[in-house]
Amino acid sequence: MDIENPYLTEIKGTLTYHIHRISHLIQLRGNQLIKEKEIPIDMDQLPVLMCVFFGDNISQQEVASVCNRDKASVKRTLTVFEKKGLIKILPHPKDKRKTIVQTTDVGNFVTEQIREMIYEAEKEMFSFLNNRERKELLENLQRILSKVEISGCGKM
Repeated sequence: MDIENPYLTEIKGTLTYHIHRISHLIQLRGNQLIKEKEIPIDMDQLPVLMCVFFGDNISQQEVASVCNRDKASVKRTLTVFEKKGLIKILPHPKDKRKTIVQTTDVGNFVTEQIREMIYEAEKEMFSFLNNRERKELLENLQRILSKVEISGCGKM
């Protein structure tokens, strides 16, 4: 007979535990799909590339802010992307202290592959949800995130 650790039983009753587990499983499946499709980035780099793709001539500082990452981490990731030919880093037209970042044609292609992969993975992982349940879950998660951010609990 297996006796479960009381702490584990307690922690399994928290939202934090379940959100972490779901996030972890999404990361694992995402990394698996990225590897299968031979996409040249890691799952944890994905938000930075998507931010550059959607952020029309966005600055490195804005990428860091939008992605909730420190500037040094974003700079390292952007340098990797630049070496892979996914982005180009250009001087800011008005402020010489800043740079702007744009995806290249290769970066655009890779980002489109990633977008398809995200929808494919979500469809697969959350196939047990009907459209109404999926919409409600998304709305609730957005509401929770907004409340947590407003409260200052999610500040780095």
